Amino acid sequence: MNLSSLRKISQEKGPSMFGKDVEKKENRGAVMCFLVAVYTITSIVFLLQVNQYTQDIYDFPYLVSSQARIMKSRLYDFRSLTPVLFSSKDLNSAQLESALKTQEALQQQSITIIEDRYRGSPEELQELKDALKNIGEFHELAKIPPSKTSLNAITKS
Repeated sequence: MNLSSLRKISQEKGPSMFGKDVEKKENRGAVMCFLVAVYTITSIVFLLQVNQYTQDIYDFPYLVSSQARIMKSRLYDFRSLTPVLFSSKDLNSAQLESALKTQEALQQQSITIIEDRYRGSPEELQELKDALKNIGEFHELAKIPPSKTSLNAITKS
C-alpha cells in the first residue's frame, strides 16, 4: 500500500469517519488533561505533607532542648534572685507569692511543650516533672515567713 491508496480509502469512508476520529482524539485529550491535573495536585499535596513531616522531625529535638535550656536558665536566675527577694524589705508577701507563681507558670508552659514534643523515655519526663513538683513544694514553704534555715534550704536546692 502506498500513500495514494491510503488517501483513496480515507476519501471513500467519507468525512463522517474523519469526524469520529477527531471526537475520539478530543475526548482522549480531555481525559489526559484531567489525569495530568489530578497527578499534579496529588503530587503537590504529597510534597507539602512530606515537607511538614520533615520540618517536624527537624524541629523536635531543637524545640525540646531549647525549652530545657530556657527552664534551666530560669531556675538559675531565680536561684540567684531568691535571697534578694526574701531579704528585700520592699516586697510584701503578695508580691513574693506573685513572683513565685509567675516562675511556676513559666516552667509549666515549658513542661507542656516538652511533653508534647519529647521523644525520649517517659521515665525521664516524669523525673523532670517530679523535680519541678519539688520546686513547687519549696515555693509553698516560701509563703511562710522565711527563717534563715528555710532560706538556706531553698537557695541551695
